[in-house]
Amino acid sequence: MENSVHEMMTECYDSLFLKAYYLQSRFNYRDEDEAADIVHDACAHCITKFDDFKGGSFKVWAKSIVFGKYIDKKRKDKKFKLG
Repeated sequence: MENSVHEMMTECYDSLFLKAYYLQSRFNYRDEDEAADIVHDACAHCITKFDDFKGGSFKVWAKSIVFGKYIDKKRKDKKFKLG
């Protein structure tokens, strides 16, 4: 029986939080509240865009969304510049 998106999110939530926390550490800061907000946004995105999931590792797909949400947040906060 296939897991629902909610079950898969629950199974990998801790891993997603650690990904967000790790991304912060790469820029020499850590903020648990911000990391939790990023993961919450990523979870909401995963749920609404689950039809875009093509199979494979759900955790890898969700981590890529966490990364994107982190970058988006930093761009909006003007604390992060690419290139």
